[in-house]
Amino acid sequence: MSRGRDYALTIESFYASVRIMTLAERLRELRTQRGWRLKDLSEKSGLSVPYLSDLERGRTNPSLETLQTLAASYGLSVNDLLAPVDFYGERTPASLPKGLAELIADPQLGAEITPEWQQTLSRIELRGKRPESKRDWYEIYLHLKRVLEG
Repeated sequence: MSRGRDYALTIESFYASVRIMTLAERLRELRTQRGWRLKDLSEKSGLSVPYLSDLERGRTNPSLETLQTLAASYGLSVNDLLAPVDFYGERTPASLPKGLAELIADPQLGAEITPEWQQTLSRIELRGKRPESKRDWYEIYLHLKRVLEG
C-alpha cells in the first residue's frame, strides 16, 4: 500500500465507510453478549419483555429514563450505551476524542494502534480531563504500552 496522496483515509471517510449499529441493534447486541434472554434483562431492569422486544426491533424509542435504566442494567453510562459503535463493537471515530481520532487516522503513527488499544485509550481521563492533541495521545499510548507490555 502506498502512502501519501494514495492513502486518503481520513476520519470522515473512515466514519462514512463503517456501518453503524442502530440503537435497537446495540441493545440486542449488549444483551446477547452477556448471554441474557429478554426475560433476564426484564428482571434486571424492571422493564417488560414486550417493551424490551419492541426496543430491540426498533419499533419504539426509549425515554431518557428508560436509557438510564438500561445503561444501569448493563453496567454502562448512558453515554457509553449511546456511543456509536461499528459491528465489531469498536467505537467509531465520531465517538473518539478528536486528538485520538487524528492519531488513529495517521498512516504512520496510527497503524500500530490496534482496536484493543483504541478502546483502552478512548477511556482515559487524567485528572478529569482528556488529552487534546494527537501528540499527547501518542505519548500516553507509548507510555502505557511500555508499562503494560514491558
